[in-house]
Amino acid sequence: MRHSKRHYAFALFIFFLMLLVTVIGLFWRHPTTDSTQETSLPAYVIFQNKIASMALDHCYQQNPDWRCRGITLCAWPNGTATAIVYANYTIKCIGSTCYSVNGTYYRVVINTTDWSVVKFEPAEEGIVQRVISECGRVWNTTEK
Repeated sequence: MRHSKRHYAFALFIFFLMLLVTVIGLFWRHPTTDSTQETSLPAYVIFQNKIASMALDHCYQQNPDWRCRGITLCAWPNGTATAIVYANYTIKCIGSTCYSVNGTYYRVVINTTDWSVVKFEPAEEGIVQRVISECGRVWNTTEK
């Protein structure tokens, strides 16, 4: 099937039109993404990050040899927050692969008014699911 010069011209026109739209899109500055405008994270993300950072810092202060990981957290309506961290030891490394012993869950209770650690204690089995469930229940009740 032979295409006429008009078909080629039309295809070339469409190609250049798409190229022009792409180039304009690259240089177009949307008012909300302008680099002169300050961009920041939502306040709740900063709040959650501060809770998680405090919990992990406190975990490492208890024993610098621990490997601490944040598992979950909940900020309660009474001005406290509960963070659950998991801590274990690294016992042997072969190359870049390290093996660790079973760890322990710890409950870290933080006063979000003065940002002090109120409690750091070993937590029982199933604590993660309980905190998640209780947090959802409390906030669903509070919002109603």
